[in-house]
Amino acid sequence: MKDEDKEDPRAIQMRKLWRAVEQSADSVVITDLSGNIEYANPGFTKLTGYSLEEAIGQNTRILKSDYTPQLTYQQMWQAISAGQQWKGELLNRRKDGRLYWASLTISPIHDANSKTISYLGIKEDISEQKSLETQLRKANADLIHSVAEMKQFTSMLSHDLKAPLANIKISLELLEKLLAESTEPKVTQLIASSLRGSEQMLTLISEMTQFAKIGVRQDSFESVDLNQTLSQALENLEARISKS
Repeated sequence: MKDEDKEDPRAIQMRKLWRAVEQSADSVVITDLSGNIEYANPGFTKLTGYSLEEAIGQNTRILKSDYTPQLTYQQMWQAISAGQQWKGELLNRRKDGRLYWASLTISPIHDANSKTISYLGIKEDISEQKSLETQLRKANADLIHSVAEMKQFTSMLSHDLKAPLANIKISLELLEKLLAESTEPKVTQLIASSLRGSEQMLTLISEMTQFAKIGVRQDSFESVDLNQTLSQALENLEARISKS
């Protein structure tokens, strides 16, 4: 029988736990009740740049960046001093001065009499996640700004186009009346086609303005007579065909 088989199962379990803590990618720290570091795993060294020898005996204040609100620390100490677990995010500083975001969970360690004797801190580097969140917020802000500019441009465009088109439409209507007795059917046909074209343009401008109202418009669908659409398309091309 191997010696390991004779070993106390609790000792085996403790060794596994020790290896798990030592090999954890997250920073694991044990402090006394004042926040002085009693133990730190290799993940702590990788995250902060402080070696185990440099960290032992130091207070966790060496990681403060002065960018985390003081209220956050007050809430943290209030929770753990009452024997409660605390979770939050801190903007800390590495040994070389670089800043990093950390998601921190602190749990009180109790003795057999349920008295708090130490604190266990597990910290995860979330700098990349925070960077992505910042980029997303900026992209969202840029999008909102672009939409606002588009709305303004559409409003200006519709205003600038509607006035001359309306004048053209009125002029064509007057011209149609003046030429009502014309013996030349082609003239009457061109006038009618121009009137329909101006009306279509005014309708398109109104629809474009409505379409630009993002968040306000409601999509509605209706049946379309494709024969009529084809007829309008042919009428729109008729002048070009005649010219060529």
